[in-house]
Amino acid sequence: MTEIRDSILEVRSALASRADAGPAPDRPAVAVIEDGLRCRAEGGDGWAVVTDMPGAVGGEGAAPTPGWLIRAAL
Repeated sequence: MTEIRDSILEVRSALASRADAGPAPDRPAVAVIEDGLRCRAEGGDGWAVVTDMPGAVGGEGAAPTPGWLIRAAL
């Protein structure tokens, strides 16, 4: 936990001394339905995430559900 705290304090200090380093527009992402209920979202920086729904609701269960990814992000 001290590593996270130290990182936050470092960013806080940098932002306090350089106002121009503050909030910036977020990068856009594009989401597409690949097959059935499987979706892929890609950002311009090369990152991508795939979600799918379980077979019981019409998906293939080939990737985490969107809800699981939201909970994991918290």
